[in-house]
Amino acid sequence: MNRTLPSSKIPHVKDCIAYMESLGWIFQYRNDPWYVFNNPNRTIWAGNHELTPTIKELREMYKNGF
Repeated sequence: MNRTLPSSKIPHVKDCIAYMESLGWIFQYRNDPWYVFNNPNRTIWAGNHELTPTIKELREMYKNGF
């Protein structure tokens, strides 16, 4: 899926969350400034299954792929 956007267009958070969910990550909650995702099938580090990007990181993942 190509999500290349013009640099001036900022993706909406709901689109970024939907993208992560399409990759198997489950949105859990927002813990300002982080968005917490869980994927029981993937281990990030030391047995942790959570991914906690900031809004900027979440938008970068959406724009550039994760």
